[in-house]
Parts: sequence; C-alpha cells; structure tokens
Amino acid sequence: MRSVIFPKAGKLGDIGKNIREGVKESDVRPDMSYIGLEHIPRKQIALDTWEQALDVASNKFWFNKGNILFGKLRPYFHKVGVAFTSGVCSTDILVIDSKQETYFGFLLMLLSSEQFIYYVSLASEGTRMPRTSWEYMKDYLVVIPTSLVLEDFNELLKLLIKKMEINISQVQTLTKTRDALLPKLMSGQLRVKE
Repeated sequence: MRSVIFPKAGKLGDIGKNIREGVKESDVRPDMSYIGLEHIPRKQIALDTWEQALDVASNKFWFNKGNILFGKLRPYFHKVGVAFTSGVCSTDILVIDSKQETYFGFLLMLLSSEQFIYYVSLASEGTRMPRTSWEYMKDYLVVIPTSLVLEDFNELLKLLIKKMEINISQVQTLTKTRDALLPKLMSGQLRVKE
C-alpha cells in the first residue's frame, strides 16, 4: 500500500526544468524535425505539425520526444504542447521537462492552464513582442499533489497522450498517401474502379 502524504506548497521550478541545449546552425541536418512557433497550435497540447529543418537560418534548441514546448513569445497566444518527435526548435520556445517522471502530467496541465498563461502574460517583457522567461515562470506558486495523486494522474495522462500520438501518426500517413495519389488521379494516370 502506498503511503499517503499531504499536498505541499511549492513552485513550478520544484517540479519542472528548462532545458537550454543550444545547437548551432551548422550542426542542424536537413532531415531533422523542426518546430517553430507557427507549428504550435493554440490551446492544444498535442503538437501535430512539424517540418524538416531544411532552411534553418539561426541557432536553435534541441528537444526530445516527450518534452513540453512552451511558446515564450507572446505567451497570451497559449502555445504549449508535447513533442511527438525529437529535433530542434526556435529559441522563442522554451523546452521544459519534469524533474521526476511522476510530475510530467501535472506539469503539462499546469503549463497549459488558463491561470498560468494569464500569469506569464501579465509579466511578459516588451511592448510589441512581449516575451516571458523561465526565470519568471519557475517562481509560479503551486500546490504539489501527493505522490499517489501524481502517479495516478500521470498514468492516465500518459495513456491519453499515447492515443494522441497514434492518431497523429495515422493522420500523417493518410496525408502522405493522399498527396501521392491525388496528382495521379487528377492527371488520369491512376483510375478508381467503379
């Protein structure tokens, strides 16, 4: 039987960390996955779009599959999600990971919550292109649930994220098939039996 410990007060920095592993433009291979702010949908935790790093023209950050990517430029756009591939991303994106595996689900939901987006938006620096920073984000006050709640919630969320990943993979396969077949159908090279 797992012991029950009471929730405790803490900060975002107690459960998450910002990974700042830079990569030079010269180290980026064209076949790598690239995620820019334009690939992160608003208010959707599943990052279903990315492209190849063919035209990367500046330094980037490495990210790994399963990392949380947080758009720090204009944070009110609410661009937060889980990466389903590894690769490089824009430096306007914070790469975040949980300090313990059991914190992952709670951390993801916290970072994508309306309250947290409001918090970071209020303190963003810059008028035309406001940005938030990990230094500010990590001080966000949280109530850290018990280990029992964290484990159960994380297990449930990981199952949902795995289903999202499978669905995204199927959609990408169907899209590639459509893109390959459609020109042949339109030109008459391929016919559909009636």
